[in-house]
Order: sequence, then C-alpha cells, then structure tokens
Amino acid sequence: MTHQKQPGRRGLKKRTILLVLCLGGLAAFGVFRFHVHNQLMQRIEALQAQGYPMSLLDMDAWYQASRPEDVNNAWPVYLSAFQALVTWDKQADANLPGYGRDIDYQRGEAWTPLHLQQAKAYLKDNDACLDLLYDGAGYGPCFRPLDFSRGHAMELPWLSETRDCARLMRLASRVASQQGDVDGAVRAIEMDFVLADSLKAPLTVINLVKTTIWRLGIESIEGVLNDHALTQEQLQALEARLEPIESIDCFKQSLIGERCFTLQAFNANTEEMIMLSSSNESGDLWPLAMIPRKLLGLHDLDGLSYINVTQASIEALSLPRAEARVRLRAVQAEHQPRLGMLARIFCPALNRFYALESRVVANSLCARTALAVERLRLATGQVPDTLDSLVPTYMASVPLDPFDGQPLRFRRLDKGYVVYSVGEDLEDNQGEERKTGKASKEQTAWDETFIVAR
Repeated sequence: MTHQKQPGRRGLKKRTILLVLCLGGLAAFGVFRFHVHNQLMQRIEALQAQGYPMSLLDMDAWYQASRPEDVNNAWPVYLSAFQALVTWDKQADANLPGYGRDIDYQRGEAWTPLHLQQAKAYLKDNDACLDLLYDGAGYGPCFRPLDFSRGHAMELPWLSETRDCARLMRLASRVASQQGDVDGAVRAIEMDFVLADSLKAPLTVINLVKTTIWRLGIESIEGVLNDHALTQEQLQALEARLEPIESIDCFKQSLIGERCFTLQAFNANTEEMIMLSSSNESGDLWPLAMIPRKLLGLHDLDGLSYINVTQASIEALSLPRAEARVRLRAVQAEHQPRLGMLARIFCPALNRFYALESRVVANSLCARTALAVERLRLATGQVPDTLDSLVPTYMASVPLDPFDGQPLRFRRLDKGYVVYSVGEDLEDNQGEERKTGKASKEQTAWDETFIVAR
C-alpha cells in the first residue's frame, strides 16, 4: 500500500516559509527605514555642527544674532515712510517715465514738459515719504522683524513697499538730473542702495527684490552719467555704493534659508502639505502620495537627496563666479536623477537664480568700471582706449566678467563708450545692449552693458 503525504502538513510548510519570508522582508524593510532615517539625521547634525541652520528655529536664532547691538534701528522710520507712500492708479501714472510702459526716452534725451510736470507732481505727493526715507538712511542700520518659526505662513507685507520706494527714488533721481540738480540725483541714487542694504534675510523672495533694487540704482547711475559730468567726490561716492555688490552671496544665503523651509515641508503632516500645495501647480494630489512614501521610507531618502544637492550647490558657490557657474550645472546634472518627488517640487531652479545674481554683479562691475573711466576722463579730458589705462590709479585691476572669467570688455563709440559683460550666453556681441519694449521680442543676442554716450 502506497504512503500518501498529508495535505495539511504540506500547507503548513508553505505557510511557514511564507511567514519566514514576510518576517525577513519586514526585518529588511525595518533595517532600510532605520538606516535611511539615521543617515538623514546624521547629515543634518553634521551640517548643524558646521554652523549651517537646518531648521526654522535655527534660522530664527541666526537672524536674531545678526541684529546690531547698541545702535538705532531705522526700521520704524522706514515703516512710517512705507505708510506715507502715495501711489497713483495706472491711468494717472501713465505719464511718469519709468512707470508708464509706453514712455521710453533715449539716453540723454530731455523729457517733455508734460512728463516732467507729472513726475514732479508725483514726487510732491510723496514729500513726506521721501523725507522719512532720507531720515531713515541717516538713522542707523535697519533690522526688520521676521519670525521664521511661522514657516511658509510668515508674511512680508513690506516687501512690495520697499520695491515701490526704490522706484520712487529712481524717479526722484531722474527728475533731479533733468533739472540739473546733480547732487539731488546722486543723493536719490544712494538712497536706492541704502534700501537694498536694508533687506538682510536669507530668503529667495527677499533677495530677488534686493537685486531688483540694485538694478534700479545702477540704471539711475547710467542715466545721470549720460546727462552730466560728475565730480570726483560724486563718482567715488557711487563707487563705494557699488563695491559691496561684487562680493554678494545672496544666492548662497537663499539656498541656506530655503533649505530650512523645505525641510519643514518634509516634516509636515498630510494636512499641512495640502495647505502648502494650494500654491503649487501640482494641486492637492501630491500630499496624498506622501503617505505611502513616508511609510516606505522613501520620504527620508528624498530629504537626504535634497540636502545633498543643496549642500553641493552651496559649496560650489565658494568658487570664483565663472567656475561656480560651471560647477552648479554639473551638480544639477549629477543630482537631478536622484531627486524624489517632493525634492523635485521644492528644489530651486539653481541655474536660473544664480544667473540673475550674476547679471546684477556684472551690471555693478560694468557701472563701477565706467565710474573709473569718468574719473580718468575728468582728470585727463580723454576717454581711454583700453581699460588697462585705469590700472592702478583708478582700479587695482580690470574686473573679471562673472560669466566667463575674462576681463570686462570695453569699446569706444562714436560718442562715448560701452563697458560690457558677455552675459549668460558667453557670446561677445560687441557691446550690443538689450532692447526694451516690442523690439526686445525680436532680439536674439545681447550683452550686459553700461553705456555712456556723452
């Protein structure tokens, strides 16, 4: 008689094997979860030990520690200026050069009486605001109240007012220049740089406004130089305002600050993520997708990859600007494939933001070089043939283009000259300036220029 195996014992063996495999899988999963989470925590602690803020509480402590001690704080004065700011509606300010979109004067061109009258009326309405801004500039450093612990709920209601006051100062400079008040024009330009300097916080949105104000000030310098020959004292005063821009690390500070905000988003619960997603193009679906990713440990892995790409970028920014630009592209190419879903959403557009900062640095270097040319012209009565003529009396060396690392370019024109950077495309377009208005849509190549046609 043949012996038959019992079906119950065979099923029990299969279930035992399956149970062992499941337990082994759970153990492996637990080890993976622990290892990734431990790596993430160790990475955060290591960067904190190096002095990097890695949380919003760290950011708050860093910001409070940056407050100057035993000096007057100009913030209440600026706040009063913002409250005194008078704005016109779009129809009323249509005749304000620099405000009305259809008004585009050529450099050195005199304004029509109507435009000058309208601009003077606008400045008259803002006498109180202008007086307070000048008072604030002489009062002391500005420390603005910020509460980083609120995270993405932190409000910056004064940011647009700061930009609007900078535009007001640009208008004040242009009107003063048109009326032959060169001291008044220079004073208004300096106030623009003071306003920019009052924005001290490692946040992308704040630093974008800061660089915008710097550009307004540089445009105003170009405007007044095309209208008038400045004195040595005025030229040196404007040079002093430009010098700090060349060593700015706004983008680096922004990366450090934004990383703290993003890590808060990584630690947010599902409800908080849905609130964050309300301003994101992905809608409300991605926060729900975070639930299984958190359970699987992929969320921590994503956080680790985000920290690594931002830290590699921060370290790249210690290189000279032209080298940093190349290194940033390499960092993005190397780390982008490793970024998870949340890191891709919050990871900043590194190259775009750095290009914006490099542009304002290039504009500043060109402006400062042009001021040195004006100092030489004031002393000799001649525009130099090359920038080498400025060294060492007026500049220690010819500044290097932040885009390609080569000395800035210079061309004499039929009337005046142009100092320029090759710009982001790295192509030397012989000092071709970027056009404005409708003409800009057809332009395919240009340089970052500073032109004095006087």
